[in-house]
Amino acid sequence: MFSPLILISASLARTSGAVVVLGNGLPAVIELARRARATRDGARVIVATTNAKVDDALASLLRENDVPVYRGHEVDVLDRTLRASELFGAETILLVSDELPLATTRDFDGLMDEWSSDLDCLRRERWGCATLEMISSDALVAAWQGADHEDDRRSATRFICTRPTRFRVRDLGSDLRRPIVTPLRAT
Repeated sequence: MFSPLILISASLARTSGAVVVLGNGLPAVIELARRARATRDGARVIVATTNAKVDDALASLLRENDVPVYRGHEVDVLDRTLRASELFGAETILLVSDELPLATTRDFDGLMDEWSSDLDCLRRERWGCATLEMISSDALVAAWQGADHEDDRRSATRFICTRPTRFRVRDLGSDLRRPIVTPLRAT
């Protein structure tokens, strides 16, 4: 049974402190975690957020809903991702941003189906706006050790994806399939 850690990157700093709520009344990040847990192999899920004061409310909300949370550096997403994945001893990490609140269990299972152990990174753009990515823990550690430029640390995968001679990256391209959109509201 192959079951990567699904790591959801979330921060209220991007939404000026507002929690995005779906039409079903659930905060989007909670619903995203529920969908991630519902993958066919029952993936482990963690939300990685920042140590910024603005994310205190997010961390509390996650804990109240029994969603594991890791808090780390505000800007160094690469470090935050590595540290969160180390908590679970993950060999493979599926990265999803809270900017993809409509990602489904089918999206997660589909990416896992495409994963091959000879890859360092697997990517699929969703709806033309954000990317679901899977990375090996070895590639994540190598990126963490090698990324010395600030821009390379603002993303968990930028260092990996911009070095095709060093890392084995497979890009599945864009899936422009649009979901049925339930109106979002900020609270």
